[in-house]
Amino acid sequence: MKNFASWREAHSSPLVTLNSQLVLEWYENLKEKANIYYHIENFEYSMREFVIKDCNGYILQFGHDIGS
Repeated sequence: MKNFASWREAHSSPLVTLNSQLVLEWYENLKEKANIYYHIENFEYSMREFVIKDCNGYILQFGHDIGS
């Protein structure tokens, strides 16, 4: 999902952002087990991210700075 801000406005679930240099490892571990909202992607604002919804309804955003 390219525009997370507008997607976020349409959903009322709490959002938790987790910054980790191991985001690719987290993605590989969770992609078959979790409800993926958007798959891992590099964004124009220099972040690599993916988002899941956990079993309690929380939106968990995993990401890290990929800088220039």
